[in-house]
Amino acid sequence: ATENAVIIEQILNGSEGPSADVTCLNAAAVLQVADIAPDWHEALKLARAATASGAARETLRTIRDFTSQFAS
Repeated sequence: ATENAVIIEQILNGSEGPSADVTCLNAAAVLQVADIAPDWHEALKLARAATASGAARETLRTIRDFTSQFAS
């Protein structure tokens, strides 16, 4: 779990490579299924932009902060 957390942090901090590519492809698939992006090309563009801009990192931080209040 710790290793996966490190990989996720690296991806969200702009690291490139196969793990980042797969993460963006998965995010693009979600964007298409949710009808947020009109096509695969736009979905992938949005996913990569969310990572590059730091928006994905901030969303993870928000989720982490919210869920930490329920930790025992």
